[in-house]
Amino acid sequence: MQNADEMLSLLLVIKHNKNNSSFIIDHLGYARIGKLCIDALSAGYIHTCGNSYHITDKGLQFIAAQNNLMNRKGLYREIAKIPDALCPKIQIDSIYLPEDF
Repeated sequence: MQNADEMLSLLLVIKHNKNNSSFIIDHLGYARIGKLCIDALSAGYIHTCGNSYHITDKGLQFIAAQNNLMNRKGLYREIAKIPDALCPKIQIDSIYLPEDF
């Protein structure tokens, strides 16, 4: 799947029952989220119940498979990684802690 990262982010948001995630909306935009929802519905990753989306077993399998492909471990398997919001890694010497900390 070409946009597996985006689909993974969407499914993680739905899995954790977040009705709207400003990070996802800012990163993808409403049109892209709508397209991803249509794709996820047609692939069987999610289903609708009233006005809300719920993840299916197939969606959970997709999340697990993508996490395995990305070698994500622990808590990182449950966090939607958004490239626009990543902070650059800094050196330990760049952090100042006062002596009375």
